[in-house]
Amino acid sequence: MGLLAACSLDVPKHDGGGSLKIKVEDVDQPKLDSAALIDQLSALWKNSLGLAMLTGPSVTSDFTCFAANVTGEGIASLSSKLQGCTSPSNMRGVGVGAISDTVPRGGTIQLDITSGKNRTIDVYGVFPPDQGCGASSGSSGSSGSTGGNGGYFLGRVVRDIGADTSVTVPISYGGGAADVTCTGGGNNGGGGGNTFQFNKLFPYGGRTSGGFQITLGGALFSGPASVTVNGNACTSVTVVSSSTITCIAPAGTTGSNLSVVLTNGGGQTATQNFFSYQTGSAFVAYDNNTNNTDFGNVAYPSHRDLTLTFQNTGDTGTSTLAAPSPALPGQFTIVGGTCSFPGTTLAANSDQSCTVILRFTPSGPSAGPASTSPTQFFSAGAPTITFNATGT
Repeated sequence: MGLLAACSLDVPKHDGGGSLKIKVEDVDQPKLDSAALIDQLSALWKNSLGLAMLTGPSVTSDFTCFAANVTGEGIASLSSKLQGCTSPSNMRGVGVGAISDTVPRGGTIQLDITSGKNRTIDVYGVFPPDQGCGASSGSSGSSGSTGGNGGYFLGRVVRDIGADTSVTVPISYGGGAADVTCTGGGNNGGGGGNTFQFNKLFPYGGRTSGGFQITLGGALFSGPASVTVNGNACTSVTVVSSSTITCIAPAGTTGSNLSVVLTNGGGQTATQNFFSYQTGSAFVAYDNNTNNTDFGNVAYPSHRDLTLTFQNTGDTGTSTLAAPSPALPGQFTIVGGTCSFPGTTLAANSDQSCTVILRFTPSGPSAGPASTSPTQFFSAGAPTITFNATGT
């Protein structure tokens, strides 16, 4: 068990872009190295028992999983990666830019970054760590949590990014609440429990003319309710059940990181921060809390199926279903749905949708964690999705 707190972000060159390498340095490491032996043993004992997972992070060394948010003029927002998440600070005031996949300590994140001046590079610690943390780079990941996790701001550097730029981001954490909070619940979960919640939104964006239906998921919904998108009122707000509300999205102007605010019948309010309006392209949304879909624990030799729903709410541009790219590992197989591989098209300005039924089957007894690389299903306008599971 090591105490190294470093990861790097390598960005390949591309036309109009730059090669960016970020080294994350734990500025609290000297404190750990000079601590009394008994304190180090106590920390290791706590981690071995999983107590840090129960109590939350308290020092930088508690973080074993990291992600980056890079923002600046011309960098497109990947807000679809944070559906089901909220950030009261709006990502420390900079909004959502290029969001990396999560990586373990010492891992490598790859992002395609447009070069330019004054790029803000923020590093977050993910706690509890994603189950598939670093899976796309070959790591076995960490134990993870099916109940959601948080992103804790650890450090920021603002730099001009050109070709072959190297940046070091000092990180430090001394306590405090998460800057980003993500709910759990899996692909089909709309919420639950005995408190009012708004933790799911589908689709999470579309054409600026509005007119498409959006569905809010959560718990203890009641009427009469109202919904606004970027301050504009939805129409035809319907409380379908205590966990589902539908409404018709209003017209809006192009933008990302827009707020959807639900006012419940009892006067409670809740917000999702990452709605997007766009024009001139397909917008294929995915019916899930986040871009990481967790099958949970599946006992061998049984299997578990999840239904994935895709919908195109863009104003132009047809998106065509292709074979999953990259190919799915053998434990994950497509077994049904209304989408046909390949060839199903979701036409623009039609709100067409289709489903894919994906099955996870453990490779053997006590197979342990399994993950996919970020996977693309459609030709345009759709997010990549990472699937995680544990064979038991």
